[in-house]
Amino acid sequence: MRRLAQRTAPRAHPAPVVGARRPETQIKRAREQALREKRERKQEKKDARAAARAAGETPAWEEEGAAHEAPPELVPETTSD
Repeated sequence: MRRLAQRTAPRAHPAPVVGARRPETQIKRAREQALREKRERKQEKKDARAAARAAGETPAWEEEGAAHEAPPELVPETTSD
């Protein structure tokens, strides 16, 4: 078997290693890429909010007056003196 392989002439252009891609694979890859980008955007927003809190800025929901839309555990209780 080995001798047979040695006797054949080498090809000018080797056969491609990668086969043709299926449309399903391309769709799956696009979906995974979209999810990855969505996770990255979400993480960037979280990092920006954390940096704002660390800098002492007020949260966006307080600035917009949307405290009624925020979850109760996030809304600080106000005390009137």
